[in-house]
Amino acid sequence: MALTFAQLREYAKEYASRPMSFSREDFISKVEEYVNSLPPERQEWVLNVITQFGVISVKYKELPRKLREDPEFFERYIRVLTGR
Repeated sequence: MALTFAQLREYAKEYASRPMSFSREDFISKVEEYVNSLPPERQEWVLNVITQFGVISVKYKELPRKLREDPEFFERYIRVLTGR
């Protein structure tokens, strides 16, 4: 069964409240699972995340790579998912 967006948000909340409960890579793997479950056209959609330096735009299919490469973006994405 595919991971839902609601489940991904719950993982983000758990990671934010108890970061030692699982690793950053474990969370990114969940994101990857979610992205891979999306239809191909949805994987092409763009996610925009606002940072202090402007807006970062990432296609959903590129999201796991961006989360691995950019720690600041990772933290912003967690905040977006948790509403903090």
